[in-house]
Amino acid sequence: MEGWRNLTAEEIRQLQSQHNSADNWEEISVVSTFFVDKIHDCHFSGKVSLGEGVSIRRVPLLRNCWVGDGAILTNVGEIAGEDPPHAFPVEVRNEDGSHAITAHPDMTVGDAYLCSVAGPEHPIHHLCRWESSSHFANVIGRGAVIKNVSSLQSVWIGERSRIAEATQLENVYVHSSAEEPTSIGAGVILRDAVIGLQNTVDTHTIVRNVLTGSGVSLTEGLRISHCVVGDNSRLSCCEVLFSLIFPFHEQHHNSSFLIAATIKGQSNLAAGATVGSNHNGRKNDCALLADRGFWPGLCTSVKFPSRFAAYTLLVKGDYPYEINLPYPFCLVRHNVKDDALEILPAYWWRYNAFALQRNMRKYQDRDRRKTVVQQIHANPLAPDTVQQIIHALNQWQLGAESFVKGVERSQRPVRLLKAPECFHWYREMLVYYAITTLGEEMTNRPDILCREVLTATPMRWVNVGGQLMRLEDARALLEAPADNWADMHQHYGRLMAQYPDHNRAMACFVLKFLCDGKPTTEKLRMLAEEGTEIIKDFEQRALRERERDLHDDFRKSTLDELEIGEIF
Repeated sequence: MEGWRNLTAEEIRQLQSQHNSADNWEEISVVSTFFVDKIHDCHFSGKVSLGEGVSIRRVPLLRNCWVGDGAILTNVGEIAGEDPPHAFPVEVRNEDGSHAITAHPDMTVGDAYLCSVAGPEHPIHHLCRWESSSHFANVIGRGAVIKNVSSLQSVWIGERSRIAEATQLENVYVHSSAEEPTSIGAGVILRDAVIGLQNTVDTHTIVRNVLTGSGVSLTEGLRISHCVVGDNSRLSCCEVLFSLIFPFHEQHHNSSFLIAATIKGQSNLAAGATVGSNHNGRKNDCALLADRGFWPGLCTSVKFPSRFAAYTLLVKGDYPYEINLPYPFCLVRHNVKDDALEILPAYWWRYNAFALQRNMRKYQDRDRRKTVVQQIHANPLAPDTVQQIIHALNQWQLGAESFVKGVERSQRPVRLLKAPECFHWYREMLVYYAITTLGEEMTNRPDILCREVLTATPMRWVNVGGQLMRLEDARALLEAPADNWADMHQHYGRLMAQYPDHNRAMACFVLKFLCDGKPTTEKLRMLAEEGTEIIKDFEQRALRERERDLHDDFRKSTLDELEIGEIF
């Protein structure tokens, strides 16, 4: 290799005097400015390259390894392996492997999602071929620190990584950089894994056949296997298997588990939630699909297979039957006394306004990524949820019986609460979305806007790993996949640049829907006036909800007398 040289006889003698040995000293190469004084108590085997300023102490076996400048290896049981990290399967979405993907170091959760929906012979799987360009079984990046680790085998460790007191890393690719370092801590076992930038894996977590995005935290004894975990997700203590998880998922309770599910992000599984392995099938091919904003309450159990629309809040309970809920922003309750399923549509809008408003900004505030490969849409009112609201209103036009038909596989009643008020609330949400998307166009030039609204057409939207795009665009990605994942990500970028125009077109169609397909300038003016009041009322309602929390007498009862004056 250019810029590298063999050890001199004097350097070999000094290394031997520092209790180092080698199967063959001629297989060790170093940079021209290499100094041997920081190499102690090691045995070298196979081809080894050492960068400038490396410090290696008490490594009984260092085999087939490239060590970058400034790396520190201390008290590592072995760094071994014959081959570089290689491809491995991740069986997502259910337990029978029918949606398996092949993990690749350059994949995002959006890439994994597209692979999981494509058939096993689809050309997109060609992008998952993983051939390492390294001539070494192990690569330790510049400035990486590895201390008190039992075993590393066939690993690629990114620069500035910190690995301390881990038990084992085998066939692992760890992304890390100076700006977004990754940390792997005590008792961790990683096998067949691609770990994203700025990840934290700590405290006896066991990870097998897993791909993670950026800013992910896996801690506190988590057991996770055959999963893809999206950016900025935090999981701890629990058990997660055979699942595809989009960005901003939260799950951190010992008593919860998630198995055989697709969770489309911005979600939270409470303590005691058992979502998985509750099949109603003759094979382990059942699954759960939940759009973004899925919140099952404490001690919730769900029957498989089930599907939930965006922002579904499940009240604590054991749901004994499969559910197919296509309507968003619902509160769902299993009424044990009456043996009925109860649904309150638009619950979030009317009774949880503060949480809805908070969600509009909290995910942006919590986005830890500095290197953004794929955008994440976090606004609760966006084209994907709006299309579900339109579907709900269309179904309501067919009558209450038609609205609840097929929601649950059972003979018991499915009750719709607060109808028709909830459909008035759905309509308010559409007006809110249109006004906030189109802005001053609604009031300043309704005549020009009216012509666009007249020609607006419906469009279907999908969530691809947190990024919203039109269904036709997602299908185009599959019909003509890129040559590699980097090119695919450029396609994502182009679609993201087009999103404001596509979102605006969706808002125009919403106005057309609100005008029953016959928009006029006067109708748009009236909607603009109505929208101004709806926005004002929503903001005031959110404020009142939070004020009610802060001034609650029972809340005050938990505060010290000295605190009350400061907080209230």
